[in-house]
Amino acid sequence: MIDQPSASQQTVTVPQGHNSLVVHLQGHTWVAVSTATHQLVRNQSPDPVIAFTLAPGTYVVRTDGKIESVTTESIRREPSIFEQLRRGTPALLTLTSDAPDRHVVDGIGEVVADGASYCTIAVQKLDQNGVAMSGSEHQDELFVRTTGGSIMDEKGERRIRSLILQSGRAAFRLVSEPNPKIVTVSVLSRNPLLANTEIQIEFV
Repeated sequence: MIDQPSASQQTVTVPQGHNSLVVHLQGHTWVAVSTATHQLVRNQSPDPVIAFTLAPGTYVVRTDGKIESVTTESIRREPSIFEQLRRGTPALLTLTSDAPDRHVVDGIGEVVADGASYCTIAVQKLDQNGVAMSGSEHQDELFVRTTGGSIMDEKGERRIRSLILQSGRAAFRLVSEPNPKIVTVSVLSRNPLLANTEIQIEFV
């Protein structure tokens, strides 16, 4: 039995290509989604926006409150780590900087420790053979962290915490702080097939 006392309802169709039903409600304690013959799911929640994952088809939304709107969306399911590993190809990230290396041994680029000087760090995506990867499919989102100084976009216009590769490449600025130290800049990816990487810069 799917009828509920004092329930308002609305019929909605989830079209082909969509897989989510989003219901905006008011003054309710529950909302349910049914087919013509039986109830599929019931959410006992006063949340004003409730989403259901459903296959394309026609459904009846019922609630003891007021239905303000019902919309459908296409939600892309992120593949599991196992699926990514099974289907993907491992890749590497490499970081290079234009900071001059004035030390004869350590190989660490140097930036003046004045809180304003900076170096530009380039990120490149490589295949397992060290060959640069390019093309529209290489637009990974990467997260940037540093143990000192601040991370800015390539033009120095704003601080950033993440960036998007464009054809397998991106760049950003590391601005120094007024304290001499060696900092580590890390670039991280949520993609288990894309190895994280880091580079050291010295503020002098």
